[in-house]
Amino acid sequence: MHKNLSGTTGLVKIHGRDCRATRGGKGRPTACRCPWYGKYQGHVVHLARWSGKEVDPRELGPARLVFTRIKSAIDDKSFDPAGEHKTRTSGQTFAEYIDDWWIDYVEEQQLASAKGSLKDVVGVIKRGPLGQAALHDLTTDLIEEWLSTTRKARKWGKKNYNEYLALIVRLLDRAVARRKIKFNPARAIERMKGVNDHRGELRHFRLDEDIEAKLFEVVPLLNRTQRPNRNKLTQEKADAIRARATKGTLQSTIAQEFGVSTTVVCHVLQGKIWNPAHRATTTKGDEMTRRLIAVFDMGPRAGEMQRIQMQHVDWAHPRKLTDEKTGTKFNGYDINLPPELTKGGKWSGETQTLYAYTLRASRMLEARRFQLNKKPTAFIFGTEAGHSVKSFDKSWQALFTLAGLEWGRAKGLTWHTTRHEFGSRVNEQEKDPTIAQDLLRHKRLETTQRYIHTRRDRVRDAAARLNRG
Repeated sequence: MHKNLSGTTGLVKIHGRDCRATRGGKGRPTACRCPWYGKYQGHVVHLARWSGKEVDPRELGPARLVFTRIKSAIDDKSFDPAGEHKTRTSGQTFAEYIDDWWIDYVEEQQLASAKGSLKDVVGVIKRGPLGQAALHDLTTDLIEEWLSTTRKARKWGKKNYNEYLALIVRLLDRAVARRKIKFNPARAIERMKGVNDHRGELRHFRLDEDIEAKLFEVVPLLNRTQRPNRNKLTQEKADAIRARATKGTLQSTIAQEFGVSTTVVCHVLQGKIWNPAHRATTTKGDEMTRRLIAVFDMGPRAGEMQRIQMQHVDWAHPRKLTDEKTGTKFNGYDINLPPELTKGGKWSGETQTLYAYTLRASRMLEARRFQLNKKPTAFIFGTEAGHSVKSFDKSWQALFTLAGLEWGRAKGLTWHTTRHEFGSRVNEQEKDPTIAQDLLRHKRLETTQRYIHTRRDRVRDAAARLNRG
C-alpha cells in the first residue's frame, strides 16, 4: 500500500461523484465531508460505523485514533466487522442499515433499472422516526406503533399497511441473516385481514362476454372530433365574421365589433380556426381497441403493454393456427418481453412471453406491423404513430363511462380488473390453475388464485347439482 494524502497508509476517503473538494488526487482530504475509511489486510472499514461514534471528516486526529484501533484488532484476530464493541449494530440506525442493504441488494440482483418504486417505499421508512431508531433498539411495539401512526397520517388502506409490514420483515430478516440482530421483532406483528375497505367488490367483479362486447361496441366513440378552444368566440360568431368580411367590412372594424384581435379575425377568415371541415379527429378509440384485444386475449399488465415494441414480437417463427369458430387459418405470435419490462423479470432476470394466439390478436399485430412500416422501436400499444404513452388512464376511464360502467376502486372496477378477467377465463377453460399461473406469469400459485373468480351463475349451478331428490 502507498502513502496517501492523509499521511497515514490505509487511511482514505471514498469520494462521491458530487464531491469537488479533491480534484485529481491533489486536494486535502479534510476539505470535504466525505467519510473516512480504513484499508488494512483486505478489510475496508467505515470508521464511524465501526466505532459507533461520529468521526469528524474534516479532522485527521480522530480518524487516525480509530484506524489504529482497527489495525490492532485485526492483528490480534479480535476484529469484528459489525462494530468495535461487538454490538453487531454499533449504533447503526435503521435508515443507515437500509442504505447498506439497498446497495448490496441492487448489486447482487443487478436491479439498477428496477429500483425506482421500491426506493420510494423504503424512503418513507427511512425518513420517519423508525428510520432514525438504532437497529438494535427496534421492538415489536415500536414498529407496530409506527405502522399505525403512519397509516392514519398517510391514509393507507389495509393493503398498503400489509405491504410496508412485509418490507420491514424482509429488511430485518436480512439483518438476522447477517448477524446484525438476533431475531426479527416485526414477525410478531399480524397482517391486517379482510378486503380493503377502498376496494369494495373488486375481487368478485367479472367482465363477462356481454360487458366485453359493449366495450368493443363503444370504443370507436373515443375517436372524437376535437372541439375548439373556448374563448370570446363561438361557431356562430365565427360564421358572422366571415359574412361581414364577405360584404367588404375591414378586419380592424370586425375585430373591434367582436372584441377580438385582428390576428384572430385573420385566422378565422383563413380557415385556421373555427373551421369544422378541418377540425382534427383523435385516434384514442383505435389505440384503446388494440389495448382491449391485448388484455382480453393476452393478459399483459398496463405498464408492460405500454412498453412493448415491434422488435419484441417473434415475427420469424409464427405458429400456424386455425380459428375454431370460423375455420380461418392464421399465424400465432410470441411476444418476448425483456426482463426490464416485466414485473417478474426484474427480480428473476428472465425473459417472459405473451402469446398472441387468437385470430383478432394476430390480425391486430399484423395490421400494426404494416401501419408502422416494420419499424422495430415503434410501440405497438402507444400512439397511432407508434410513439410511447406514459399513461392511458383517461382513455380507459372514458371508455368505461361510455359503456355505462361505474368505475373506481370504491366501485370495485379498475383497468386491472381486465387482467383478473383474463386469468378467470383461462382457468374456466383449462380447469388447471397452473396454466393460468403460467399465462399470468405469476411466481406463486397463491397469487394466481387471488385472480381467479368464479361466475355467480356457475356457483348457483354447482349448488343446484347438490340436490339429491
